Amino acid sequence: MKYGQFVDWEKIDPESAVRYQKILKSNHQELKAMGRSGYWAMPHTLRAKAYYHIIHGISTEYVSAVPDRDIYHDLAGQIFGEQKKSTHPFPEYMEDGSIPRHCLNKAGLNSVKKILLCIGKHFPDINYCPVLPALVSLLLHFSEDEKECFHSACCLITYTDPNKRYIDQTFLTYRASCMTFGDLANIFCRGVRKLIAASNQNLFEFYSDWIMWIFADLPFTYAIRVLDVYLLEGYKVLYRVALALLSLYKVSVASRVAHVDDFRKDIRSFVENIARHITIEKLMERAFSIQIATRKGLNILLNANKEALMQKGISKHHNRLSCIAVDLENFSSSVVTETEMRVVWAWIPERFALFHPTLLFSTSEHGHSLASFVVPSYHQTG
Repeated sequence: MKYGQFVDWEKIDPESAVRYQKILKSNHQELKAMGRSGYWAMPHTLRAKAYYHIIHGISTEYVSAVPDRDIYHDLAGQIFGEQKKSTHPFPEYMEDGSIPRHCLNKAGLNSVKKILLCIGKHFPDINYCPVLPALVSLLLHFSEDEKECFHSACCLITYTDPNKRYIDQTFLTYRASCMTFGDLANIFCRGVRKLIAASNQNLFEFYSDWIMWIFADLPFTYAIRVLDVYLLEGYKVLYRVALALLSLYKVSVASRVAHVDDFRKDIRSFVENIARHITIEKLMERAFSIQIATRKGLNILLNANKEALMQKGISKHHNRLSCIAVDLENFSSSVVTETEMRVVWAWIPERFALFHPTLLFSTSEHGHSLASFVVPSYHQTG
């Protein structure tokens, strides 16, 4: 039995009722300021109402063909019948078949799985979306029931504004998002890229987890504060928070880099224990102090990375394929070592680092004349 179901919570907590009325009367810019400041962080009943209001607003803007809440019952009936507990395999779009639990009980985890399976049936074109289990898990904490959580997730999935977007649904787009984050890291966190490159570990794989740092690895109280703002501002918020986490990690790992065997696992462990290093308020403050490109600029960069991946033979139909980086193990040079070349390669924009380099000029072959340098280089590139 749910406790408090016969209680008028607004009479018990009048301040919460006043805050909710202010939320209802606020425009988008005012809601953004509220979300960043944690205006509806407590009590959780207020956050649940705020999420309902915000997501309902999403469903009236840039959303195409969002399924009605009642569709969930039809989908669940087709998939599960009279079963209360799902024994079905996890949806194929999940990466490893795990659901971040956060504060859910066993019934909650079962409900997340059911919602994910219904999403997979209703949206068969989703073929790679490892973040969706974490998002559904978080949303279920503040949903009245499974069908409301399903509807909320569908609003994010069907959102059509490319500059604000919410959820990557194919391997191509997800991988391009990882590359875009790598480009941003190259600007704002170059030190950590150098450490990873010098260790001969794969930068592509390291950045492939960046969105999971936020919704799967951050402690619950941190993750929901990010979710507050993400629902209002979209993908750009995630880049900012992940960059803030990466900059903090750079400071932490610099003194113990010689003892790190796997940077990919190490940063996820660091994020899980982020409370030892910074409060959520300071983390959000740090994230919003990072002046990254506009949404439109980020979308242009994302599309450039998608184009590079398609040239590499990656399409939206690929699922769970690793994007192989350039092999530098067989690299030879009389000027730089393999390790130094890896560091240099880490400075190159992600979309160019996908392709094997072509030697255009060598002093041993072309000599030291400026003219001999310009001519072969010009003909090869022009």
